[in-house]
Amino acid sequence: MYKNILIPTVAAKSQEEVLNTGIEMAKRFDASVHVLCVVELVGIWATSPVIDVGLMHQVIDSCEKIAIDAANTLQAGGVSSVKAHVKKGHPAELIIQAVNELDCDLIIMGTHGHRGLERVLLGSVAEEVVRNSSVSIHLVRI
Repeated sequence: MYKNILIPTVAAKSQEEVLNTGIEMAKRFDASVHVLCVVELVGIWATSPVIDVGLMHQVIDSCEKIAIDAANTLQAGGVSSVKAHVKKGHPAELIIQAVNELDCDLIIMGTHGHRGLERVLLGSVAEEVVRNSSVSIHLVRI
């Protein structure tokens, strides 16, 4: 049913459940998995007139490590085809873009399930992806 799964990932202990779901689904459908970590550079430096290039490289390196660690977790769980990707920009837009570029047919991602004012103030990448995705999405409450 699904052949290419996209798992957008973040550095969080709660991400473990998302990866476990990814392992289960990939094994069930013998699917390839693409792990995506997005560095939102605008959010990091939106309030600063000066960009610390060293810090920027640290953030990108950290994101690369997150993606590789997630890919290793998936492989250790028995997923045979896993690739890690890092992109810079707006997370929801890049998740949708990755779906198209990588020909993914399922997104598995975490959501905090914020409601009301908290959701308005914090925003929701998952909500934006749900509104704009052309493929199935499996949300995991984290």
